[in-house]
Amino acid sequence: MRSFYTSLCAMALIVAGTSAYGQAFVSSTGNDANTCTEAAPCLTFQRALTQTVAGGSITCLNTGQYSSTTLTITQSVTIDCHDGNSGRMDLSSSGTIAVNIDATSAVHVTLRHLSLVGTSGSSGVVTTGFPPGSSLTIQESYIDGFGGSGFGVSFTPTGTGRSSLSISNSSLSGNGVAVSVAPPSGMITSVLFTGSGMGGSTNDGLDLAGAGVTAGDMRGCTVADNNGNGFTGSSAGGVYFTIEGSTFSANLGVGIETNSAAASVDVAASTIGGNGTGVKSLSGLLTSFGDNHISANGVNGTFTNTIPLQ
Repeated sequence: MRSFYTSLCAMALIVAGTSAYGQAFVSSTGNDANTCTEAAPCLTFQRALTQTVAGGSITCLNTGQYSSTTLTITQSVTIDCHDGNSGRMDLSSSGTIAVNIDATSAVHVTLRHLSLVGTSGSSGVVTTGFPPGSSLTIQESYIDGFGGSGFGVSFTPTGTGRSSLSISNSSLSGNGVAVSVAPPSGMITSVLFTGSGMGGSTNDGLDLAGAGVTAGDMRGCTVADNNGNGFTGSSAGGVYFTIEGSTFSANLGVGIETNSAAASVDVAASTIGGNGTGVKSLSGLLTSFGDNHISANGVNGTFTNTIPLQ
């Protein structure tokens, strides 16, 4: 009798485990009529999202095209195609968003090993509804071709409070603006960029704008070949940002620019070369730690001050 109940409990745990973790699967040979299990995967991310609970995950079983229309995310989820796979989303219509996060309560969204490819005027990842307490993490992904007025990532949180954005080991190329961060008044946004490239933009590489506060760090990134500035810090509420070990090159505008009275941008161990202007502060503080390499710009420019390493 005990073994019967033990087996029964084990079966219940297996059944409950699927729904509790909300794990769904997609495959390039899948079918959206399926229930998105590993044995019967779905074809698109949107269908898989309907088969997960908040906080669940979607796993790609192979490299494939998983959407050509907007994927709308309204709940916490991790989409991961894992090493060696690429979850492609190719959009051919101008004005289209590849991934639109539109939530009414706090969400935590992770996008990993995705390849988003667009056309001029479309955008890669956009936060339409992103309430306080929400976070967006993009890892090991490729976001390309959202040029003209489009964005690789347009991060605009909503409401008042705190939010966060992290992009690591990713490539954002050929977009209108590679990454735009624009918190509203009363919102504090924490940002972290590591090991990523932001280049070939119609306009700027990284813009920290909006009426709120943006605070964070950039490490080991390359911001190059943009038609505008490499980096612009203009958040009216304040830009508290540190750039470390990064390269800003061949940007037609300014490599690193501040344009907010509340800006405080520190730069350490970075290379700034081949830009129209190397560094420029229209307003606020642009501080060097004295260990940067600035050369071969049309105008090298000057930091507002230099402080010693501690």
